Amino acid sequence: MAESPGPYARRPVFTCLSFVEGSARPQIATVHFPVRPYAGHDGAVRERVLRYLHPEGVATYERAIAAFARRPLAAGVGMHSYVSLRINKGRKRLTVYLVSELFKTVRAELPAA
Repeated sequence: MAESPGPYARRPVFTCLSFVEGSARPQIATVHFPVRPYAGHDGAVRERVLRYLHPEGVATYERAIAAFARRPLAAGVGMHSYVSLRINKGRKRLTVYLVSELFKTVRAELPAA
């Protein structure tokens, strides 16, 4: 999701592990990645999410973005906060966290020349 190997000093990545009594191995693992500080704009986050989404989830995500966005995605970053990957019994689930921009939208970063 970051398109870089790190380090991720601006906002940390965190992992949650769920254990069941009597088992030494986690039953569920979730990685939460804070996309906002590692993307120039929400359009870049959208492209990254689309590469990871199962084809069945693309239309739902696109509808959510269309309903949620109050500005062009390339105009700033702040609508996407985290993207999480959860693995449970071999099944993967991607969750995208959208936040309102009532307080602050960070302007899009210009690409380096």
